[in-house]
Amino acid sequence: MKATIEKDGVIINVIEIPDDANHSDFGTREYLTTDNISDSVMQSEYARQRQSERTKVFSITIDKLNPIWYNSLTSTQQSNLATWRQQWLDYPSTGTIPNEALVQDIF
Repeated sequence: MKATIEKDGVIINVIEIPDDANHSDFGTREYLTTDNISDSVMQSEYARQRQSERTKVFSITIDKLNPIWYNSLTSTQQSNLATWRQQWLDYPSTGTIPNEALVQDIF
C-alpha cells in the first residue's frame, strides 16, 4: 500500500507501507513527518513550488515588458523593477516574498 504525504496541498513524498504492517503504526502524523521526510526533500519541494510561483508572476508582468514600455519608465521605476526582479529570482532559495509596492505603479 502507498501513502502520500502532503504539505499545503502539494504531495511531497510517497511511502510504501508493507501489507503485513500494523497500520496503526503508520497512521500518526509524527511517523509520516519525522521518519520519512528529510529536510532536504521538503526544502527542494518548497523551492520547486516557489519557482513555479515566480514563473506565474513573471508571465503576467515582466515577461510582457517590451523595450518601448521599459524605456518609458522613470529611472526610479527602472531601479525598483530591477530590485523587484532580483527579489523574485532569489525567492526560491530565500523564501522571502518580493515587495509588490516597488512595482505597484508599473504593472
